[in-house]
Amino acid sequence: MLRTLHSKLSVQKIILKNLQSKLLTLLVLSTVVPVSTVGLYGLFSSTKALTDLSVSQIEKDVSAQALRIDQLLQSVHSDVLMLAQMPPIQGVTRVQAGNGIDSSELQITDAAWSERTKIIFRTLMNTRSHYKALRYFDETGRELVCVSGNGNCPSAIASAPKSQTQLNLQADFFQGAIRLKSGQVYISKVEIEPTQNQQLQSDPIIHYSTPIYDGKGQLKGVLVATIFTYALAELMQASEHNSKQAIMLATPQGYYLWNSMTHQRWSANQGSIPALQNDYPTTISQRLLDGQHGSIHHNLTKIISYETINPGENHEIVIIYDQPKYLVFQSISQFKRLSAGVIALSLGAVLIIGISIVRKLSRSQTMLYAEAKEAAKTAEYKAQQLEQTLNELHKTQSQLVQTEKMSSLGQLVAGVAHEINNPVNFIYGNLAHVDRYTHDILNLVQLYQQHYPKPEAAIQAEAEAIDLHFLIEDMPKMLASMKVGADRIRQIVLSLRNFSRLDEAEMKAVDIHEGIDSTLLILQNRLKVQGQFPGIEIHKEYSILPLVECYAGQLNQVFMNILSNAIDALEEATQSAISPQLGVDNSSSKPKSLPAELWISIKTAQREDGWIEIVIADNGPGIPAPIRDRLFEPFFTTKPVGRGTGLGLSISYQIVTDKHGGQLRCLSELGKGTEFHIAIPIQQSTKLIFEPPVNSATPASVS
Repeated sequence: MLRTLHSKLSVQKIILKNLQSKLLTLLVLSTVVPVSTVGLYGLFSSTKALTDLSVSQIEKDVSAQALRIDQLLQSVHSDVLMLAQMPPIQGVTRVQAGNGIDSSELQITDAAWSERTKIIFRTLMNTRSHYKALRYFDETGRELVCVSGNGNCPSAIASAPKSQTQLNLQADFFQGAIRLKSGQVYISKVEIEPTQNQQLQSDPIIHYSTPIYDGKGQLKGVLVATIFTYALAELMQASEHNSKQAIMLATPQGYYLWNSMTHQRWSANQGSIPALQNDYPTTISQRLLDGQHGSIHHNLTKIISYETINPGENHEIVIIYDQPKYLVFQSISQFKRLSAGVIALSLGAVLIIGISIVRKLSRSQTMLYAEAKEAAKTAEYKAQQLEQTLNELHKTQSQLVQTEKMSSLGQLVAGVAHEINNPVNFIYGNLAHVDRYTHDILNLVQLYQQHYPKPEAAIQAEAEAIDLHFLIEDMPKMLASMKVGADRIRQIVLSLRNFSRLDEAEMKAVDIHEGIDSTLLILQNRLKVQGQFPGIEIHKEYSILPLVECYAGQLNQVFMNILSNAIDALEEATQSAISPQLGVDNSSSKPKSLPAELWISIKTAQREDGWIEIVIADNGPGIPAPIRDRLFEPFFTTKPVGRGTGLGLSISYQIVTDKHGGQLRCLSELGKGTEFHIAIPIQQSTKLIFEPPVNSATPASVS
């Protein structure tokens, strides 16, 4: 009996051990492996996405710096053309022809016109710190008017030494300008030639010059604006960057204009030329100076991003960002450690629970099913927690990226509006004075005609030649049209500022139509006819809406994302239709014919439940059902690499639903287009009641 009992106990023990092993194996296969696989895949995909976004952000920063420098150089170009059209410049020209006296206006001498010109030059230099000097030369190379920052220029029209005159005639900026037509500007290269003592000049400069012609088309002089190159470096220094990040400006030859790590600039050099080739291998330096843009991974320790700008023909300036990889990927490393910890904790918890369950099963076989079921539930819960954590990380990441993107866009738009506003205010403010001066002059002419009805033959002939009667009638009309144009430019600047809404971070009541119109204004260039692209018509059906309580800037972001996607889809449809004509093999299922008209429609309406509804539609190719169901997923995109990040519609969905308590829906059918429906409450206390429209407009394509 004892032997039999022992035998049964042994058999039971063996069975129990086998059961334990099988249960442990089953536990590993059913929980540990799936959780590990999901966690590792999520970690890998998130790391790759963050890496691509980090490198892309660096390239965007470099492009933003290039844009700022290009805007500064473009402003110099505009200033030179503006100064060339100033009346005092023409007065100086007439003085030259009249032997010291303005031939067109009595009592105006050379000294008076020169002083007026110098006042304008000084006024401009007081507002533009990057100017070194503003000068005007006659056709013989004499310097007639000059204003500089240190005041070392001649003060009046004077005879210059012949050697100096010949030097001016041979100067690059003089020879380059006299070969141009009126309204054209010559841009010199950065002057970096060493002096006689083999040292570089203290402050490298760039010359902007334009020819001055009289009314007969004869060359009368050259206007020259000289800028310091260190002004470009000051723009770079103004941007925030890590102390271990090197920011550099270089010429195509490899000479540094600025290096933030060593604070090198031409004025700091003592007999040596800091060259890019001395700091980087030949292959890298050649790539940096090839006139392109991009990023380079150097020795697995650095990331070098660069951008080339072209201030003039055959003139280039290279912007370079050099920073250690560990700084760029610091947040990614922290994310890896955090994710690995979450996965390890989850797996540890699953294993501990599983082992505990198995041990309890050895004590009581009756509790096997219940405890195994509990372990499965616990493992599923942990997996859900892990998935939720990864989703939250994705959302946080996308919000940070989009916030930075919109901040950069807002700053860019605000900067453009500011730069346009300054010359417009200058013009608009002077129009009233010009109008008054014109009326005074015309009144004076009329008085002369009244008191001297029979002028001299020469005066009578000149009056008939210039059609004085027509000028008296047309001058006020022309000034009125100029004022209308200036008002229109001011309205455009106001629309740009309304779109950026940098000062409206809080929720407030705004005009929705104003935000839509501002967004359309920003996208206006993409709506025009370009090459074989026929252009896009905008159909507006605005209802009378009250002011809506919302985050205006974020809602403008939603309009921008949806409208941009609609434009992209219509452009893609256009390209697909014209590809056979160009000999391109396009065997996809996309339509090969265009509608008679490409359009985007925007409808607004107020509902009875206290909500407003915005419908944005167009007549593009539509979206297949598998893609339509994933439109609002983060990082999902059908656009090629470099054109889309898959964040636009995801962020838009969060803004509408989370920030405003509304709904964002997409209705689409392949070949029949797509509609986006946006519904938000007028007041945030209003409950959501959203019903699909009975008869929707023609859908549009969205990507």
